[in-house]
Amino acid sequence: MPYPLLAALLWCLACLAASLGLVQHDQQRWQQGQRQQLQALLQPRAAALEQALDSIAAQNQALAVALAQEPHMSPHRLGQLAAQAIAQEPRILSVVLMRQLKAQYVYPEVGNEALLGLNYGLRPEFLRSIERAERSRRTVFNAPVRMPQSGHTGVVARTAIFIGAPSPADDQPAPAWGQVSMAAALEPLLQSVGLRDGAIGAHLALRSTSTGGTNEPLWGDPSTFEHPHASAQVHLPDGHWELAAAPAYSAYPLARAAGIGSAALVLALLPLLLWWRHQRRLGAASAWAASQPSTHILPLSSTASASGTSGSRRPRRRLPLRFLLLLALALPVPLLVGLAGWLSLQTSMRAARTLEQGQAQEVALRVRDKVSAFMDVPRQMVTYNTEQFRSGLLQLDAPQQLQHQFLLQLRYQPWLTFLSVGTKDGAYYSASRPPLGQDRALRLVHNTAAPHGTIQIQRVNDDYQPIGLAQQGNADFDPRRRPWYQAAITANSIRWYPTYRYAIHDPDGLYDTLGLGMSSPLYNSRHEFLGVLTADVALSQLSEFLHAQITPLGGFAFVTEGSGELLASSDNIPLYRLQSGRVQRLRPEHSSSAAIRQAALLLQAPQQPEGPSQAGITVDTEPYLTHRQTLQLPNGPTLHIVIGLPQHHFDGPSRDMLRNMLLLTLFFWALAMVLVWWLAQRLAQPLATLSHWASQLAEGQWHIAPPLPSPVREIATLSRALARMARRLRRHTLELELRVAERTTALAAANQQLAALAATDGLTGLANRRQFDQHLADEIARSQRSGAPLALLLLDVDHFKAYNDHYGHQEGDRALQSVAHLLQSYARRPGDLAARYGGEEFALIATDSDTHSAQALGQHLCQQLATLALPHANAPSGRLGVSIGIACLAPGQSLNPAQLLQQADAALYQAKARGRNQVVQASGSV
Repeated sequence: MPYPLLAALLWCLACLAASLGLVQHDQQRWQQGQRQQLQALLQPRAAALEQALDSIAAQNQALAVALAQEPHMSPHRLGQLAAQAIAQEPRILSVVLMRQLKAQYVYPEVGNEALLGLNYGLRPEFLRSIERAERSRRTVFNAPVRMPQSGHTGVVARTAIFIGAPSPADDQPAPAWGQVSMAAALEPLLQSVGLRDGAIGAHLALRSTSTGGTNEPLWGDPSTFEHPHASAQVHLPDGHWELAAAPAYSAYPLARAAGIGSAALVLALLPLLLWWRHQRRLGAASAWAASQPSTHILPLSSTASASGTSGSRRPRRRLPLRFLLLLALALPVPLLVGLAGWLSLQTSMRAARTLEQGQAQEVALRVRDKVSAFMDVPRQMVTYNTEQFRSGLLQLDAPQQLQHQFLLQLRYQPWLTFLSVGTKDGAYYSASRPPLGQDRALRLVHNTAAPHGTIQIQRVNDDYQPIGLAQQGNADFDPRRRPWYQAAITANSIRWYPTYRYAIHDPDGLYDTLGLGMSSPLYNSRHEFLGVLTADVALSQLSEFLHAQITPLGGFAFVTEGSGELLASSDNIPLYRLQSGRVQRLRPEHSSSAAIRQAALLLQAPQQPEGPSQAGITVDTEPYLTHRQTLQLPNGPTLHIVIGLPQHHFDGPSRDMLRNMLLLTLFFWALAMVLVWWLAQRLAQPLATLSHWASQLAEGQWHIAPPLPSPVREIATLSRALARMARRLRRHTLELELRVAERTTALAAANQQLAALAATDGLTGLANRRQFDQHLADEIARSQRSGAPLALLLLDVDHFKAYNDHYGHQEGDRALQSVAHLLQSYARRPGDLAARYGGEEFALIATDSDTHSAQALGQHLCQQLATLALPHANAPSGRLGVSIGIACLAPGQSLNPAQLLQQADAALYQAKARGRNQVVQASGSV
């Protein structure tokens, strides 16, 4: 290669390297400038948000001080102060006074009806902030919370109320008299201070940071914190929030890169121009040099020396124009292609990293959602069944019915392991599903005698009937000594209890694992302590879930508590070991898995952020992408979820894409030097025709024929493919329209069926209680408007419990259906309604019926039921009978539904007291 050409190529490569370095440096400065601009826009908005929260906290604190000074404040005065607080801070939606974990006062009531009488003891998501407010004796914020009155995400300020000054002599501070809370919707609050996603040309996110370093997302996309971003602190009385902003469009502008590339191109062409000028000068001097001695340089066009002497030099050749043009094109093309290739490589690598992180984060979020749903099962079960006990629907004096209800719930909740009750006397009743082994059939578990009874384990069939021989477990089982019982007693509210090993001690070892859950004390309607209800999940099932989700991807996952002990692992490694009969919990750094041991260092590293780890880990030369997340259970433990996925699972397509892009770039660069002029017209016209046809197809003009086949095979193939796609799209569009019409019709029919089922009792076919309450209110209103009389008949099947005990529940159901059928036959007028009021009680609303017609109607009902002659061995008459209480609403009389029901119920009570199987009219009826 000639020296000038080699020097030019080396200079070109040097300019290319310099331009790439300048682009990289300029890109970093540009990104830094963007973050600085966002920082300047973000700081005043963070200050405005902090001011708004301080304003809410100040109003809440002022009301708490007023109540501390006047604890017996009248509701009217309290309403005035609450109204003043909302007037001064309109972003406040509700003001609540809570005492003994119940909402005692709500302002305003309109729009906040769901808060009236709210029992915070059954809402773990509120208990942590309630305890924190009482412990810190200052205003605290609870966010994000799902507001019961609207379902929207909100923020709640809480301040505990203490009566009198604390005494220095007291070892334990006096408990709070109550708490005041004020709630605001989070989204409108942020919008009021100018925080709206995209408002400043950036993606915004907000998270709270606790004293333990745990970050909890509040608003926006949490992944904003994982990328370069601007941030601002929002300081609160009990911590701080962090506000982050990332550019909505972070791609480096191509115009800046093009400007730097153009400057590098001019710099690269400068030596070529100087060399070309030098060659021209040499050509001008060649004529004079021809007559000089042979030591002079001859012109490049000369073919031989004029003198022909042996000492003459070979004449210098002139470069042809074709070579100069090729050189002129070859110098800038590599520079431009190299610069474009480098930019494309950077973009592709960034896109590949984003794709890898996005895929890993998608897996991590899916696992987190499943773990969260798994851990939410105990809360749902405990809350539901506690309310059942409180309302009297579940009773400890009917253990068989109680366990039957537990079995029903376990059947439809596959993650639940135990649903149990431990009484204050030491009795234990439970329904369970073994977490280990192949046999996961439901079991009944109870102790034989209280206290210190032997555990009995009995399989049940699909009809919930015990089958087979009962197995014996723990011979000295007292539920009052179990962690779940003690945790509920200590807290006197719904509470997470520590992870523990099951003490069933069954012969097959199907319960030999760890469990975690929630428990709650049980009280009856008179607030008498009954026992403790618990629901928990076996951690082995969580390990099975992680194994099913992560192992097919070749990765690993594990969950630990905040203290570092393992809760679950995708490798199904042991979570504990027994030493001298005592349970010793294991930590991930003690795992037999090398990958889990290395990933455990992520939890130990100080200030380790959540999300994907930039460093990752390497196990046996295999790099892993690691992702760490924190899950804070409502008023419960903090869980750390660590996921590791092999990098080749994600970057294999990225590497192929980069390699193919490089090969294609080189190929087309070489091909363009030869074929660009020849192919331009050949490709442009067919492609333009094809593009116009594709645009017409995009507008729905399916009837237009495709263009004539192109001589270029790829274009012809594309044309045929577009034609096939057009035909398929047309067919699919027609099919989709037909399916949408069918689905719409089916959905309308399903909605009608659901509406009917929601208003009908499933056993008797009569209206259910909800439909009855609505219909009664409507008929009372209609009666009071029209002046027509209205009668309400309440019926109770006499001695029905004895009937059920003697004939069985199936015959009892048939008897109820017979009574319902008879009662339905008397609902003849348009406003009449026969309903099942509850259990063996029925109700009949008789419109346009006064006391005489209602009395005759009740007597006729009793006579017709006697005619049916339904046998009842335990009834005095030997037949099934009913007691009927009647209440009437006369024209001009003002009664609400509750009062009319009370009169009918009192009459029904008198009918029972007088010997049953008779009709009694309420004394208050006119």
